[in-house]
Amino acid sequence: MPHRYDLRSSLALSLAFQGKPDEAIRALMNGDRKPSFFITDSLCDIALSLARNGREDDALALLAEACRLDPRHLNAQLERARLLVKLQKGEE
Repeated sequence: MPHRYDLRSSLALSLAFQGKPDEAIRALMNGDRKPSFFITDSLCDIALSLARNGREDDALALLAEACRLDPRHLNAQLERARLLVKLQKGEE
């Protein structure tokens, strides 16, 4: 039987690619009072998939939430910074 977080992550990935990042975040949290490393890590992984597919705005929303939930999650902070720099260079 798959772990409950595997199911949440799959649902969140599907919602994120449908252009519903807020619903993706809610699907991952789904009643958890305190975010776990898995939730933050999943948000980061989904955001990277979105960014690779040209969905930078949705990716940025997920990375911002990952950083808000766990400010010490270094990968989320790094990927958010990289994406912000990439978007800023695209505007120049």
